[in-house]
Amino acid sequence: MHKLNHSNQITLALMLLTVLVVWGIRTQRLNTSPVEARLENGNSSLDDVKIYAQNMGIGLEEAERQFHLQDAAGELQIKLRENEADTFAAIWIEHTPEFKIVVLFTENAQQKIKPYLTEELTGVVEARDVKTSLAMLEDSQEKVISSLLNLGIQARSETDVYENRITIFVNETDKSQLDAALQNKQITLPNNVDVVTVWKLEQTGEAANPPSLGDHFPQLLSTPNVFVDLPPVQGELVLENGCLRLSGINNRSTGSSYLLIWDARFSTRTEQGVVRVIDSITNEVLASVGDHVMVGDGGDIIGRTWKPIPEECPGPYLVVGESVWKIDRP
Repeated sequence: MHKLNHSNQITLALMLLTVLVVWGIRTQRLNTSPVEARLENGNSSLDDVKIYAQNMGIGLEEAERQFHLQDAAGELQIKLRENEADTFAAIWIEHTPEFKIVVLFTENAQQKIKPYLTEELTGVVEARDVKTSLAMLEDSQEKVISSLLNLGIQARSETDVYENRITIFVNETDKSQLDAALQNKQITLPNNVDVVTVWKLEQTGEAANPPSLGDHFPQLLSTPNVFVDLPPVQGELVLENGCLRLSGINNRSTGSSYLLIWDARFSTRTEQGVVRVIDSITNEVLASVGDHVMVGDGGDIIGRTWKPIPEECPGPYLVVGESVWKIDRP
């Protein structure tokens, strides 16, 4: 038998190694799904889509479709604000119980949306009629605040595009003056305006009493009109060093316990030693420490807070998005 010299043995080994590497790459590509291949070659992050699919309980292909639809919804919003300003009222995305894009108009919603329905958006967009357009809502908000300031009444306001309403926040002293002005017909308020009395005007939307956690309940200076469109996350609401955190979050590279950053829509109260998160306007209990909760994901970029976050409340951070609610444990 012909024997290979040392040089030939090395050459053959390298050739075999090359074949194995190429075969491995080809095998890896064959095992990659079409969706994964598209994502790897596209703009969407495969990891993000996988996490989204897992959180929403859907397949990769459907998750990819919903990602594209979210981009399409952003483009649709720009077009509607430019072309339909007189009647366009709002647009948002609902993830459950089914994925849909909701668009509001003040008249003929079904007809108004038709020219904008691409093949991708057909069957996904739900158009509804409301009373007030976004432009009218913002104009009315500005006029109400101006009228109150002319009477020496300090106020803050928010627009609720989901309910097509305006909320005015005043402190107790100014509320008495406002009531007198309304009774004397010095001012009139539109039917879609709600007046809420707060304990401190700068923290609009809070309940009549300060949050029971004090500075350990970090709040943003302002409530966003539009929330970051990320799938909600779930975990256990826990109290650590006097700070509310969401613990047990999976699929996060920065850890499983996050300090929650709130806005003025939320407050806390403590009852029999149990800290509860409440709706600032209605005082409804949304969740309590120890509950398993679903939290709207507002991202990890923190705007300005009313007071510095205490040192005993370290990150990573999770800004509370549209809502927080109690759910059954998995």
